[in-house]
Amino acid sequence: MKIKAILTKLGVQPTPGLVFTALIIWLLPLGTLWLVLFLWLRKSILHLMGRTVIVARIH
Repeated sequence: MKIKAILTKLGVQPTPGLVFTALIIWLLPLGTLWLVLFLWLRKSILHLMGRTVIVARIH
């Protein structure tokens, strides 16, 4: 695990709680990015589905 090595280099004793906190801090931006991506994709998919339904109704 990379985080443990980094913490040890910094002179911090890698306790499970500390590793967990570091992991959360590291994953938070990723999680936010995925959430934004998911919401944007959902909006696009719903928009596309709506258009498909409208096109299907016209024909």
